Amino acid sequence: MADAADGDALWKAQTIAQAVALEAMAAHALKAPGPLARGAGHEVALRDDPDAPGRQRELARASRIAPDMLDAEASLDRLGLARDVGVLTLAVEAAQAAGATSPAEQMLAHQMATAHTMAMRLASRADAFLSRRFSGYQSSLPAADVERQREQVASIEAARLTAASARMMDATARAALALDRLKNGARQTIIVQQTVVQEGGQAVVAGAMDSRERKGTKRNGK
Repeated sequence: MADAADGDALWKAQTIAQAVALEAMAAHALKAPGPLARGAGHEVALRDDPDAPGRQRELARASRIAPDMLDAEASLDRLGLARDVGVLTLAVEAAQAAGATSPAEQMLAHQMATAHTMAMRLASRADAFLSRRFSGYQSSLPAADVERQREQVASIEAARLTAASARMMDATARAALALDRLKNGARQTIIVQQTVVQEGGQAVVAGAMDSRERKGTKRNGK
């Protein structure tokens, strides 16, 4: 029994020692080797290890890329994305007309072009349903009820597409507002007016005054 107890105690001591050693190794592995250097985009400049996986090397290259090359590759990416959604010309024209110079301004201009294009396409689809310019609709109802069902389907789809188009139009307007604020800053004007009222006088502090009488108001107490 004594030998078994001694064996258990030794096993526990070894297990604890191994756990402490593993914890120390994990803490050392998680500790940064030194002060973190900042690279492109203010991201951590990762070490370019030739033996690292391709994805990690690509991340390291992006964080250490030269500013001019970064601008060039980012510009190609933006234009490629605009081309993929079919708004390349509109995106470039919107950015130029808005005087977009920073990447954030250019992306907002491209988003405006994308949202506008989607809004117009959805509106066109809605108009096609309203004008009954759609085909391929099949129904198992009797012929007498097919036309009524087609009309109902057209109305539902037109309403759905119109709502989606309106959301895209709202997104376009919001992007334009965000771009304006980004370029010009959010300005707020406060006007302070001083009014001196003599004894027996009256002062009205308002932007506008409606002199029309409310409905049902009696004049001269009548």
